[in-house]
Amino acid sequence: MLKHLIIVAFLILYNRYLIRLDDEFLYRHMVDFAAANNLLLFGCTTFVSLVLVVGAYLSLEGTLYRMVYSVSKIFMLISQMLIALVCVYNIYFWFGLEYNFIGDLSYLSFMILFELLIATCVALRFIDFNYHFQNTLVEAITMSIISVLFVELLGPAYLL
Repeated sequence: MLKHLIIVAFLILYNRYLIRLDDEFLYRHMVDFAAANNLLLFGCTTFVSLVLVVGAYLSLEGTLYRMVYSVSKIFMLISQMLIALVCVYNIYFWFGLEYNFIGDLSYLSFMILFELLIATCVALRFIDFNYHFQNTLVEAITMSIISVLFVELLGPAYLL
């Protein structure tokens, strides 16, 4: 998870200092995109999750398990990266603009990323019963809880 945090930190520095994107513009653009495409994102994520889990279960008999394993790993990395992106930007936008990014995205739309992460972990567990999916889930859940608690509980104390 540390590599995802480093990538997000470089992305913030890149947006802030090289492209010179305004934080308010970036915030509004991200929240508006998520609000406009919330149902589409939920439907696509649910479909991909079902395909991965069913494909992993069905590939136990055949030779497709390598392809399903690779696709599951790719989607797991994407969901971990997006969870790290949202968590870091939640803290970043709170201190920069005093906006609750996850709250404005809605917590339900944030759970879409966890749906994909859990489905990929289940698919990987079907394929490789020794896969350590608990570590992946604990890291993502811990990071999101820390981000939300940091903004919801410590954030108002920062404003005083």
